[in-house]
Amino acid sequence: MHLGLRGWRGILRDMPGIPERVHFFVFEPRTALLHLALLAATGVAASVYPVWIATRLPIAATLRLETVS
Repeated sequence: MHLGLRGWRGILRDMPGIPERVHFFVFEPRTALLHLALLAATGVAASVYPVWIATRLPIAATLRLETVS
């Protein structure tokens, strides 16, 4: 377990009224896969508009302007 999580777990367990067998940080593969899928979907969604703009540019005219300047 990561050292930072150990510290947080110690702080949370020291709180009054919390049973000793409670686990605060539990790795769940299904939740990790869900968050990975959401991260990938967000990346795709964020890149759609810039790619759409780039595909609509006239490539030959853009390259000609770049080399003349």
